[in-house]
Amino acid sequence: MIDLVWEREINPGKVSDLTLPLDRSADAYQAMDERRAITVLLSP
Repeated sequence: MIDLVWEREINPGKVSDLTLPLDRSADAYQAMDERRAITVLLSP
């Protein structure tokens, strides 16, 4: 899937339902564990 993102064939924002900065990756796992998010996009 990452190849499709890099080639701009898919938009990861349409796949992920939550975006957080990389330094909040623990919050991303917590959100998925609590079912507040299905997938999380971590941005640099």
